[in-house]
Amino acid sequence: MTRRRKWDRGWWLLQQQRLHLPDPTPPPGGGPVEIGEVLPTVLRKAGLDRSLWRARVEAVWPEIVGGLLAGRSRPGAVEGTTLVVYVQHSIVLHELARDRSAGERLLENLRERLPDAPYHAVRFALDPGDRENPT
Repeated sequence: MTRRRKWDRGWWLLQQQRLHLPDPTPPPGGGPVEIGEVLPTVLRKAGLDRSLWRARVEAVWPEIVGGLLAGRSRPGAVEGTTLVVYVQHSIVLHELARDRSAGERLLENLRERLPDAPYHAVRFALDPGDRENPT
């Protein structure tokens, strides 16, 4: 019983050059794929796409919210397509919740910096703990 080799585009191209095959198109089937086409699917299946987006948002956070709010807030959990923004003090949370356009402005700034971000809404919540010094 012989095993059938899996079709390999690289091997086919090598054989085409070696044997001077006239047909420039390879036979239909698999072959190598660019990593850019595969990586988003792999990250999504591994559950790492949310972590990657959160890291990208954290990198530009001061530009998104401004200097004053950057020290008092941080991007938090993601619930579906909603980004939860954690704030350090209840007074800041109250002011942000009272200003209905604050979330829309934040989302607008986020889309300016990261146009392909998967977030469609923003929700503010009190920070559940200190991430630098957990107790």
